[in-house]
Amino acid sequence: MKKYYGVITTFDDYGKVTANLIDVRECVKKSENEFKSTEKKDIYIDWFETLQRANQFIEQSLLA
Repeated sequence: MKKYYGVITTFDDYGKVTANLIDVRECVKKSENEFKSTEKKDIYIDWFETLQRANQFIEQSLLA
């Protein structure tokens, strides 16, 4: 089994961006990335194979 790191990123209607590590899972296959749009924000959950890549994604998202 392998570890996968989940990152949630939100973009609200006012331009505010948040990004955080929300989960670490041990499984055979990586979970599917998810997207949901609500009335006030778009929500993404992305999965990464390394903690380093997850943290890089968080940093890049917060610079958007």
